[in-house]
Amino acid sequence: RVRRVARSSGNGEEGPTRRLRLRGVRMSRHGRTEATVLAFQRDRVFEGVHVARIGLRQAENSTFHSHTETRDTFFVMAGRLTIDIRVDASTTVLPYRLLKVGTDSDRSPDRDRSTPIHRLVLHPGDVCVVEPGVVHCAMNLDPEPCHFLCIEGIGEYDFREVGT
Repeated sequence: RVRRVARSSGNGEEGPTRRLRLRGVRMSRHGRTEATVLAFQRDRVFEGVHVARIGLRQAENSTFHSHTETRDTFFVMAGRLTIDIRVDASTTVLPYRLLKVGTDSDRSPDRDRSTPIHRLVLHPGDVCVVEPGVVHCAMNLDPEPCHFLCIEGIGEYDFREVGT
């Protein structure tokens, strides 16, 4: 398996990509996704809390998944991040929270209750919190790379893949 790792020049710009070979390692689909995106680094910052720094090229995405105990808090640093969230039509309270900066027209989530998928487009500075147990997928649909933080916590982290 080949893993791409983006090197940083220390000034916030990304340098050339280098490849690391992972021999004889069996990986889940999630692990293979983490290993091939533009940039991925997860750090434990406190008991039950991890921060993942993620960079996605156009068309890169996570699989649809949920977490048993932890909520995902997405903070976009550059580019545009699209998050699809499955919402039961009978729900009265949205299973996510959204903090948006600015007033662009594409910053409004699809809140049509008849649609099982809510598509959110986040810009730099925007924050989205997805509650535990909610099926979601993060992706970059734009030609420019997207860089964001995902704070995972508080609790035991797991990644439960769900079919599309």
